[in-house]
Amino acid sequence: YHALNPAEVRYLYQRPISISTIESPAVVSDTISFTVTTEESSQLTLTVHSSNQSAISDSNINLASSGSNQLTLNTTASTPVNLTLTLTPESTIYTRVTITCSISKAGRLTESVSFPVILSPPGSGNALDFDGTDDYIDLPDNVWFNNDFTVETWIYYRSYVTWDRLIDFGNGAASNNILISPSAGDQYFTFQIYNGATATEVKSSEKIPLNQWVHIAATTTGTVAKLFMNGRLVGTNSSFYQASNIIRNNAYIGKSNWSENPYANMILDEFRIWNVARTQAEIRQSMCQKLSGNETGLVLYFNFDTSSGTTVFDLSGNDRHGTLKNMENNDWITSGAPIGDISTYDYNEEYAYSLPGGGRALNFDRFNDYVDLGNRNELNLGNTFTIEAWIYATPSDGDYYAIIGNQTDINVIESRSPSLWLNSYTKIHYDSYRTDNTRCHTESIEIITANQWNHIAVVFDGTTLKLYGNGTEVYSTDSCSGYDLKDIPINYIGKLDNYFQGSIDEVRLWTVARTATQLQDNMNTKLLGNETGLVAYYRFDSTSGTTLYDSTDNHFDGTLMNMDSDSDWVVSGVQLNDANTYAV
Repeated sequence: YHALNPAEVRYLYQRPISISTIESPAVVSDTISFTVTTEESSQLTLTVHSSNQSAISDSNINLASSGSNQLTLNTTASTPVNLTLTLTPESTIYTRVTITCSISKAGRLTESVSFPVILSPPGSGNALDFDGTDDYIDLPDNVWFNNDFTVETWIYYRSYVTWDRLIDFGNGAASNNILISPSAGDQYFTFQIYNGATATEVKSSEKIPLNQWVHIAATTTGTVAKLFMNGRLVGTNSSFYQASNIIRNNAYIGKSNWSENPYANMILDEFRIWNVARTQAEIRQSMCQKLSGNETGLVLYFNFDTSSGTTVFDLSGNDRHGTLKNMENNDWITSGAPIGDISTYDYNEEYAYSLPGGGRALNFDRFNDYVDLGNRNELNLGNTFTIEAWIYATPSDGDYYAIIGNQTDINVIESRSPSLWLNSYTKIHYDSYRTDNTRCHTESIEIITANQWNHIAVVFDGTTLKLYGNGTEVYSTDSCSGYDLKDIPINYIGKLDNYFQGSIDEVRLWTVARTATQLQDNMNTKLLGNETGLVAYYRFDSTSGTTLYDSTDNHFDGTLMNMDSDSDWVVSGVQLNDANTYAV
């Protein structure tokens, strides 16, 4: 005896009903489309259910814009019914959820289709920090490899330590090991497969750079092994052992099967194992993208987007979860890897003009670092405007720290354009003057948390001045109503009558008053650069140089002053999606 599957039920009751295959969305917010077809005109009940009510509750499933997860359909024979489905997840739960669409007729289940959805924060999310002392991940005993496979990850490598490990899957030292060492004896990363106690090896032609995110991949197909760095082929061996089809009981990330070998001092993100040899084109296509979790050949997928706990969850659906050893909650950190929901990569040694995910930011030293935007009349925002930015403040004291604006005379405060400061560690201070030297200024409540990224915005519609912190309105006043502000353009980032201490990213200058909804919907999303009212847009996504590029067609580029053209460009921890496909 066995339970009847949907096809057998259809045959038994002679009521053929079908649901089209449903592909997992690249982003959970995407609209999902599918069809239902019947061979006879029918009245059906369609129900969509989530496997994890804490992550996506059934009440947050919207079927065919009905506002419900259940719908009654009246179908016509052999005529497909086009349907849509949207999902609204909880904002702080990141996991894999199975969504099941079921059809019933007269109370009997006739068909069901399931597909996975991975819930992730925007941009690169989190990563896992290995201290180089005793941190590692212990994976379950399994047949991890059998002939062709691929291992790939983003790695932020902090020091060369001979024969530390990215991975080492084996049954002890020199016992059918499959290992990747970021730093072999000569500081080039190596990939080895052991057949019993003997090994074949392929080494990279380049060292893994220190203190920056690098994508590495190792593949085998037949007897050919290849190494890739940032999508470029950097090593080949055409006489390589094939992986034995055996259970490996010591499967480690960050630890060696040889007791004398050190642990790796690194940060990891987006770790993946495949049972197919990914081509160079396939590696390039998805290395900067998050996965849906149901890709062909995907055996293990860690996106590390947890924020606490001792388990790293496998999102491939195979449930090969890892256990963190000697690690703490503070080892879950914000990732700076260039990962977006949909993104691309420039393979000519440098990052693309706009990095996926948070990309880069500029770090300001408080003493004399700033960006000069030039004395441009076009950056006079007028009497209706929005100024917004992401800041990572590291104040040494409770003094004022300039964020953006202008003060044409350091000794005359009346020479200020609309300007923003950090004050008292946690407050945003705004100041400006109208043509008769009447002052319009205000200060927020405590909205900034030092040593973490915060989104700030000031909006003036000619009547009401509003301050926002992380998308929430925190102060509003009509005391500036009717002001004719002075014709003084925004001139500086990081400088006014003092300087900024910390990092700045995603500065946007508008000649329109953005609504709270517009701020909230776009603060974690890169812009296209052609949005209505956008005058200047600074993404900060260069990796070196003295120019801060404006991503609008205005090209109001800024110049870095007193800043290091390399070291002051730092990895941003802002969680950003890539640009929408529409203008706001």
